[in-house]
Amino acid sequence: MKKQMIVIVLLLGVTSVAEAADPCASLLCLSGKLTGQGGGSSCNQPIADYFSLMGFKNGGFSDGRTQGIRASYLNACNAPGTEQYKTLINNQYGRLRNSPF
Repeated sequence: MKKQMIVIVLLLGVTSVAEAADPCASLLCLSGKLTGQGGGSSCNQPIADYFSLMGFKNGGFSDGRTQGIRASYLNACNAPGTEQYKTLINNQYGRLRNSPF
């Protein structure tokens, strides 16, 4: 029963991310934050999308799994010349449980 509930929660989370989140928008906004620029209120949702992705192990938050999930999310953006920013963003923010913004 517990495993079924976890699968359902994971599927719901993946479904909502697939429908609403834009990894390229998250990448753009977070790269702006990383370089000291702001994206204004239009970046609130893309940043929230990135930080809503979290991994868990044995019922607790896992920073390593979270970083992997967020890296996969950013890698879904295929814009040319973004590889360096994907790495920098994930190294800076990938393991955080909550947004620092």
